[in-house]
Amino acid sequence: EEYVKQETTVDQLVFHGVSPNPSEGDVTISFSLPQKNQSPVMIEAIDMLGRSLWKWEDTFTSGYHEVVWKRDYKEAKGLYLIQVKTANQARQMRLILK
Repeated sequence: EEYVKQETTVDQLVFHGVSPNPSEGDVTISFSLPQKNQSPVMIEAIDMLGRSLWKWEDTFTSGYHEVVWKRDYKEAKGLYLIQVKTANQARQMRLILK
């Protein structure tokens, strides 16, 4: 078990993805954090004009995590950027809302 933990730990922020993509409903955002005590993480959905549509902030321990964006079905369809940010790293992915 210790060997598996050691071999699967990450040394930087890893943004695994958003699913489903494209999406008509709720979206699951998955990421992994490197080994540290705890890290503040901000996840944000941004439209193509740079406006924030949704934001989630929390503190996470190292390892794999998933956050579910429970969408408001009145939100506009289109292309969005999902951004995962820590204190010193950021990753982005595109998401299509149908």
